[in-house]
Amino acid sequence: MDRSTFIKGMAADMHEWYWEAADPFYKSYSPIYPKFMTVKPLSEIKGSFAQMTSAIAIDKLPQKEEGGSIQEYQASEGFTVYIAKKRFYGKSPVTFELDADFPRVKNFIRDYIKSNMPAAIENTKESLATDLLNYGGVKLGADVYDNATKNNTPSYGKLAYDAVCAINLSDNLRTAKNGSTYYNGLALALTGANGFDNLKTAHTLFTSTNAKQENGAPFDNSQNKKIMVPQALELDVDQLINSTLIPGNNNNDKNPLKGAYEIIVNPRMSTATSWALLRKEGLIMYASDSPDFDFFEDKETKTLKATFGITIGVGVKNFRTLVGSNFPTT
Repeated sequence: MDRSTFIKGMAADMHEWYWEAADPFYKSYSPIYPKFMTVKPLSEIKGSFAQMTSAIAIDKLPQKEEGGSIQEYQASEGFTVYIAKKRFYGKSPVTFELDADFPRVKNFIRDYIKSNMPAAIENTKESLATDLLNYGGVKLGADVYDNATKNNTPSYGKLAYDAVCAINLSDNLRTAKNGSTYYNGLALALTGANGFDNLKTAHTLFTSTNAKQENGAPFDNSQNKKIMVPQALELDVDQLINSTLIPGNNNNDKNPLKGAYEIIVNPRMSTATSWALLRKEGLIMYASDSPDFDFFEDKETKTLKATFGITIGVGVKNFRTLVGSNFPTT
């Protein structure tokens, strides 16, 4: 076996080693991000970015009078959302002498991939997905919302599709296509004596106030609801959502929100007091089905180098399926 044969064969070997490690890993690992966002294959993106524009559909059909003409309806567009492909890669140099140490190089790379890659790829997805929330309230925008590519620069920069941060407070209103204004950010605690009342406030904002299309027509935003909290709020949210009676209420009143939300405990939420109500239809991720591997010789240093990575795109396509509280604004 010469050097060129060894190098050409390594990429295929690296894929094989990855899937050998991935199969048992995925059987034991329960990812969080598919619970709160829509996940699609990267192959659906043709080119360097995905583009979607919401059409404002007719809300209901008008009655046609006998002998009368059919009423015309002009469809109009909502906001355009762009999701760019982003590549996340690592590189590992192997500083063994090529001629003498082919077996050692191969074993090193194999063990490295089997021990690290499946978890590293899922951790990257988890972090990206959660950072849409962690940085969703930043007024000036954040890198995770940057969906610019070499051939496309969205006008909204590093903000959500309507040029406002994804989780906006009432002092930073966003305007719908029909001129109505909205906010989906709060500064309310999920703990303490007011915890249940604060949850009710968020629930009403989520399922009623913000449950409007861009033309102001109402829609059902009450299906498949989730509440996501950091580890620090796990027990508090369990009481609020799973108690038969309202927690902390001396009147023994029935808890109207019992079982209303699926609880998601996400340790990657960076603020211990933040929490969110959401539906997965509002957040989107495109992810490649398998990682990319390459193996080559650095001619200058005479070292072998292995690269491994994955391509992912994430973004918010509808702020109305999200209400967040206590997320940082800077």
